[in-house]
Amino acid sequence: MRGGIPDRVPVFPVITDMHTSYLYGVPLWQAGVFPRLRSDLLEMAVRQYGFDGFEMGAWVAPAPESKYEVVTDGGEKILRANGKPLLKLYDDGYPAAIEPEKQPLLKNVEQVKKLTYKMSEEIFKSGCFEETERMRKRFGNDAYISSTAAACFTMNGLVSRRGTEQAMTDLYDEPEFVHEIFGYLTAAAIEAAKAAVSAGADGLYIGDAFSSCSLISPQIFKEFCLPYYRRFVRALRPSGTDIYLHICGNASPILELMADTGVDAIEPLDPLGGVSVADAKRRVGHRVCLKGGVNTISLQYGTPEEVVEETKKVLSEGMANGGFILGTGDDIPRFAKPENIKAMGEACRSFGKYERKED
Repeated sequence: MRGGIPDRVPVFPVITDMHTSYLYGVPLWQAGVFPRLRSDLLEMAVRQYGFDGFEMGAWVAPAPESKYEVVTDGGEKILRANGKPLLKLYDDGYPAAIEPEKQPLLKNVEQVKKLTYKMSEEIFKSGCFEETERMRKRFGNDAYISSTAAACFTMNGLVSRRGTEQAMTDLYDEPEFVHEIFGYLTAAAIEAAKAAVSAGADGLYIGDAFSSCSLISPQIFKEFCLPYYRRFVRALRPSGTDIYLHICGNASPILELMADTGVDAIEPLDPLGGVSVADAKRRVGHRVCLKGGVNTISLQYGTPEEVVEETKKVLSEGMANGGFILGTGDDIPRFAKPENIKAMGEACRSFGKYERKED
């Protein structure tokens, strides 16, 4: 993560309950609702696949008296929480919101200025990083654990508070409003990140898919995203914790700007978004660690032999002189073949070794 040369390239893809719940036959909604189940599934998958690192979030457990049930209504499966419809469940396991999108929660700058957030001590005591603490104890030094901590657009950011279409137009029509929201979100994220570090996180993950050039221009990124990512990084530097930036989709036009944020690493080098590991290595590999690169489509539809060849190619493009972590171009797909994921890791352990020269 800090640009060094280890004995071999680490294996650290993006894996979430989307895949782990499928892998172990657990309903996806249960993994989303119950943090202990979610972390148990994650631990089993990390150990089964032999990953060197994984990510966790601030997971809040439901109240002890909460009751969940799945019922059939009009031919549809509905998840009820305390008797009220919560989600519609598809046959493939994906949940979907029942109610139409709510009206934007925030309408003007004055509303944003009145928002408050919890300080790190209060966040830590709330227990939302309890599973991070638990996984730290269970893995010890056998795995690198990072925690989701910051974003501007996603993760309860501008998009969830204004709606997708409105958020995009706000960038042009209401710039002062956007800056006010991003400032608030960044300040809140800094406190959450401090709590994650207290829980034992090795790294902090800035995840902001809406910041890719699949949706916004490099100019918009530079004006609205770059200052707040930098602010987050500067605030957390004294903790000594690694920080990396996840922008999937078309991130190729902003690789230099991603490095300008001051993070230690950037990911996921999404080939489906047109990002090339070789190009990223040439342009910013001397400035930041690179993480990712393996096509997620290959993991779902390819063969183990094809995955091995792709992994070898990604390694050949990224591992020279260190500062590279093998990962996936985005989340491991829900129905990715376990044998393909294993093949990726085994290929990295075989072909991702560095030669050691005697002094």
